[in-house]
Amino acid sequence: MSPESAWSRSGSQGTRTYAVRYRTSSVLYDNEAEYQTCRVNWKIFARGAAAMITGYVVIVGLTSIGFNGVFGGRALYGGSVLLLAAATLLAVVAGLVGGYLAGWIGPGLGRIGAALVLLPLAVDTIFVLFFWHGTSPFWFDAMGSITLMACTMAGGLLREKVEKRVSVA
Repeated sequence: MSPESAWSRSGSQGTRTYAVRYRTSSVLYDNEAEYQTCRVNWKIFARGAAAMITGYVVIVGLTSIGFNGVFGGRALYGGSVLLLAAATLLAVVAGLVGGYLAGWIGPGLGRIGAALVLLPLAVDTIFVLFFWHGTSPFWFDAMGSITLMACTMAGGLLREKVEKRVSVA
């Protein structure tokens, strides 16, 4: 491999690192396979972005419909046990569906797509905990966010289990 090549080998696994090239043609690469490898990375990036956005939109949509439509937008803190159980069930279902869908769309393992959804959820959580002052205490909102995030990851792991079961059968 020539020193001016865009590709270099490193590590015992033979992993590749390459110089940044934007909008280049296949003539700049050593062979067509290296050019195709570079193009696949953009597909992975696009699938990851689609998984993150879709999973987050599904979670926000389900929780908005549930909390504002079904529960009427009222405060949950201090409500009845039945209301709190229904709200928890709504958060669990929204997290599982959003995480499962992100795991299905995302690149590689289901947990990768679900973990990508945690990025906008973390920003949302920071806003809710530190900048939006509702009627419920800090710990109540924090536990709700932790529940939603844990169920999002569980949805991605569920996608992995279903995918393994289908591929074995």
